[in-house]
Amino acid sequence: MEGCILLNPVHDQADGLRRLLGKGGLRVLRLNSGRRGMGKTSVAVNLAAAMVAKGREVLILDENGAQGNVGDNLGQRARRDLLDAVRGECGLDQVIHRVAGISILAATRGLSELKQLSHDARLALGDALAMACPQYDVIIIDSIAGTGSGLLPLAVAEQEELLVVSGSVAGITDAYAFIKAIAGEYGKRRYRVLMSRIRNQPQAQAMFDNMAGAAHRYLGIELELMGMIPFDEKLKRASSLGQPLLAAFPDAPAAATFRQLGLAVTEWPRTADSNGDMCGFLHGLIRCSAVQLSGSEAGQGANSASTAARFEPRKAIHAHSTIDNRRRFQHSMGLQQGFGAV
Repeated sequence: MEGCILLNPVHDQADGLRRLLGKGGLRVLRLNSGRRGMGKTSVAVNLAAAMVAKGREVLILDENGAQGNVGDNLGQRARRDLLDAVRGECGLDQVIHRVAGISILAATRGLSELKQLSHDARLALGDALAMACPQYDVIIIDSIAGTGSGLLPLAVAEQEELLVVSGSVAGITDAYAFIKAIAGEYGKRRYRVLMSRIRNQPQAQAMFDNMAGAAHRYLGIELELMGMIPFDEKLKRASSLGQPLLAAFPDAPAAATFRQLGLAVTEWPRTADSNGDMCGFLHGLIRCSAVQLSGSEAGQGANSASTAARFEPRKAIHAHSTIDNRRRFQHSMGLQQGFGAV
């Protein structure tokens, strides 16, 4: 199978080079998925590796504490994390570790701690962390799957988003539910989609087209296909070796795809909010923890059940529709159970 399909290529090579080498400020990319097992962490690691190979300084902010996170994929679990920096036990530069040229910040525990700080303490912490933090060209956030991420307000306001979806029935269904939930909560109307672990490209294209049509028709949301990662056994092998695919197996089919993706992401048009720096990002990160805290407090009481339903895609589907409705939804998008992964 061929590599990734990339939409809207840059035809002016000189302009593309200027974009790649120009100082456009910090670019932040958050990776989402409707459920675990979509290949999101693998995308984070290998997309970062592709950008590092082009001379970019890349930081992965890892929100996942479970097995199979970024550290596991690169064969190095973090000894310190964001919590140590939040508590003042060390500087932020001391909790960022570097593997294969990629900087990694484990953030699961620290994000929870940020919610407990006062407003003044959060401002002071943001300044202190920024002073000790290196500067980066790109930050990739490997978020918690589904809508349980503590960074959703930040994602909508200040960064690019990429939804990673496999070609399985469950993957497509949960991706659609995720889009619906986030649109209802934050009003986001546009998503870029990356399909992963694809064996049959035409069938995957048809499934994306059906999902995009349903999102446009029923939700008023536009989906843009960023590309397709081909199924490649070497991805799993590279992870077991603790290396990015591009380092372990540079000639693998998926490796070529990640190189194309890395270049494409650097050429995305910048939004008005995407020209900031590390200091601005850290203040935004801390600010969004406060938004999550106030939102969780407001959710106590009469509206807690409906809030929980909005934030759990699979439960929301079952709560608001019968099994027959779910089957009709899947059928409308070409999701017959016999397809399996494509």
